[in-house]
Amino acid sequence: MSTLYAPVFRRPTQRGAALVVALVLLMLMSLGAVSLMKGAVNAEVTANNARLRGLAEQAAQVALLHCERLYQAESADLPVLPSQGVDDRWSNPAEWRDGRRYVLPMSALMSDISSFTSYGQDAMPQCMAELEELPDGTEVVIITARGFSPDYSASPNGATLSGAQVWLQSTSFFKDVSE
Repeated sequence: MSTLYAPVFRRPTQRGAALVVALVLLMLMSLGAVSLMKGAVNAEVTANNARLRGLAEQAAQVALLHCERLYQAESADLPVLPSQGVDDRWSNPAEWRDGRRYVLPMSALMSDISSFTSYGQDAMPQCMAELEELPDGTEVVIITARGFSPDYSASPNGATLSGAQVWLQSTSFFKDVSE
């Protein structure tokens, strides 16, 4: 007679490999998400800086145009400073204080760019006109304009603490046609 044996089923032992693989994949996905978030934040900061620089450049362009018009009209509002010789006045931060510079009034800005409504008094565009003599003896007026972003702030000595600052210059020579 033959003997029947019942099959014996053994339970396979689990070693937790699936859990380890799932945790490693979760960690890699988290690192990828964090990297993408950092990239998005950096892109936003870069875009905002470009926007602020663009606003500062617009302000400088408006100031330069406005001051050139004042000079052409021989307005007393824009003082034309005499030359200092070797050093230009516009490059010295101390020269941009008090009556040596012209700060554009809000009315001049509103007619050109409506985004100036958020500007504080420290960020208003400025310009300076300086008389210079060329090597051939011709006198020209150098008009320097500074434009600032709305978030601009400076230290008491004129160093930029935050925001953007753009400088533009033009050299004006108006020949006397009556000669």
